[in-house]
Amino acid sequence: MHMAKYASILPLISLVFIMLIQLYPGEAITLTIENNCDFTVWPVILTTNGTTSNINSTNGFSLINGDSRVINVQPSWAGRVWGRTDCSTNNVTGNFSCLTGDCGTGRIDCQGLSHTSPVNVIDLITAQPGGNQDFYNASVVSGYNLPVAIVPHGGNTSRCALTGCVFYNDIGCPEELRVTNNDSIIGCRSSCDVYRTDETCCTNENDCRRDNFSVRSLIFRRGCQRAYNYALDVVNSTFSCPTTRTSYTITFCPIPSIAREVCEPFLPTFELPNDSAEPPSTSDSKRNRIILLVGLLATAVISILLVLGVWTCIRRRRKVIKTYNDSEVFDIKNDVMDSLQFDLNTIRLATNNFAVENKLGEGGFGVVYKGKPEKGQEIAVKRLSKNSGQGASEFKTEVVLAAKLRHKNLVKLLGFCVALDEKILVYEFLPNSSLDRFLFDRRNQASIDWPTRFKIIAGIARGLLYLHEDSPLKVIHRDLKSSNILLDEDMNPKISDFGLAKLFGIDQTRGDTKRIVGTYGYMAPEYAITGHYSVKSDVYSFGVLVLEIVSGQRNRFFGRLQLEEALLHRAWRLWNEKKTLDLVDTTLQNNYPSDEITKCIHIGLLCVQEDAVARPRMSSIVAALNGQVVCLPTPKPPNFFGTNTNSEDDEIQKHNSTDDVYTGTQSISCLYPRD
Repeated sequence: MHMAKYASILPLISLVFIMLIQLYPGEAITLTIENNCDFTVWPVILTTNGTTSNINSTNGFSLINGDSRVINVQPSWAGRVWGRTDCSTNNVTGNFSCLTGDCGTGRIDCQGLSHTSPVNVIDLITAQPGGNQDFYNASVVSGYNLPVAIVPHGGNTSRCALTGCVFYNDIGCPEELRVTNNDSIIGCRSSCDVYRTDETCCTNENDCRRDNFSVRSLIFRRGCQRAYNYALDVVNSTFSCPTTRTSYTITFCPIPSIAREVCEPFLPTFELPNDSAEPPSTSDSKRNRIILLVGLLATAVISILLVLGVWTCIRRRRKVIKTYNDSEVFDIKNDVMDSLQFDLNTIRLATNNFAVENKLGEGGFGVVYKGKPEKGQEIAVKRLSKNSGQGASEFKTEVVLAAKLRHKNLVKLLGFCVALDEKILVYEFLPNSSLDRFLFDRRNQASIDWPTRFKIIAGIARGLLYLHEDSPLKVIHRDLKSSNILLDEDMNPKISDFGLAKLFGIDQTRGDTKRIVGTYGYMAPEYAITGHYSVKSDVYSFGVLVLEIVSGQRNRFFGRLQLEEALLHRAWRLWNEKKTLDLVDTTLQNNYPSDEITKCIHIGLLCVQEDAVARPRMSSIVAALNGQVVCLPTPKPPNFFGTNTNSEDDEIQKHNSTDDVYTGTQSISCLYPRD
């Protein structure tokens, strides 16, 4: 309730409260304030009467995501709680201020002052000594800025129910009432606060019937039907609980099940309003009550059965349909911890609103930016392209996998953001970018000596071994290539980009797909041609990477009329001619142990064999790289298939014959296998 504006109705409200309070010894209750939002909230607990045991009367404080504060509220206490957002401290003046719910004091402590609009508040009045009822409500007469709910614990009377307001500003708030920050809607002011007319403030019943009131002043009534919405909305929005058995939790950004309930109208029950009321005196009224109760229970049961039936059908339909739409992106929050959720405004500030100068690179599904939050480490922000037809599916796969997989040779996911039309992944920032920037750039080739290259090979192998055999999920990456190997400040490799990955069952050894995705040149021939994939598909890609790291050359396949020799052709020919070391990158200038580099070429050739069964497992490869005695068989020849282009960045030519296969490094997801 807005005490300043609606002073004329306060005596009426107080009279209602006093009449409902009965003589009964009161006891202290517990009031828990918690923040479930993915951003920081600055709550205020403003005491208007009585005392609390562990806060001062004008307390304001900060709550990060997942944090909470417990307050012991004594009998005869009256106060209100609200949350402030978009708060900051001026570096020059030191003043603390917020864009919503501010107190105007310049301090985090509100010093007894109330809020400025927009803000939605929780009012609570505990029982007087001798009384047995607490009274509370959620008010949006001063506007709305945060989803909030108050949930009682322990009470079981008809009016002891949860209430609050979860309102969607972008959908329900008229443009003239919106409060924005960096193009994001952060609050919705009440029409009374903006226009200050009788009809928008609804100060009497006649004003409440006018068109302006119904258009502007009822916007919160449609979304928050249990909340205190306007001046004459007292009886329907005030709740009460027995003070001797009840504690309360006030949650900012409540979980979906609570959020849905606070948006539903409160269904009246037929319990006695208080202990002193007399029951109906006639048998007819009792019979009517029983009939109504039975009818309500039957309606409730039927409704629940219908909801369960619809829910079951939806679940089954989701299992059958493999396509992925944007609405399912929000289910990610059920798959990963809420602590991984980033606020869009935080990401925008960190990247300077996705400034061009912070752009690190661009791929098939979006752009990657460098970011620096106000407090914290540098981050890499992958912003999914809004025009990507495949983006949502890859986005969810990458979030779920990266959140569940943890290994020093896998890129660490710090969080994600799903807001408005944005789908964003936040990763640890790796200053040395990707492996291809070193291998295939003449300016950087000489900077990676053989020990560094060998460390990179061994690290990639350990990462793949974890994915294939040691992780909680058996994962096939399907797009392992030099640009998806990122390097930290010590040149340790980290496998990235799990958007195209596939999960295998514990006993599953291979899979089939009609949609070929990945990068030709790194793609195993059985997958490129038939759509069959397995862990050996990743082994093939690893073998290509090993030969690229040793030689400093890209793996390109050339057309039949081309005279230039491709990397796999050359490696195989030199192996047979006993000239294996001729494959080594000349920038190494013979500064390498010949036995170690020969072993790596041997492993690379074993990995790219045409027969997938003949390729080694990653456990054997890691053992060989670690110096263990492993018998490496003689490699068989790789598959020799070509294309009509030698340009690494050219797209597939529309009129190529079916025997030609593109071998560039761009991710392909539109080619279908042969029947």
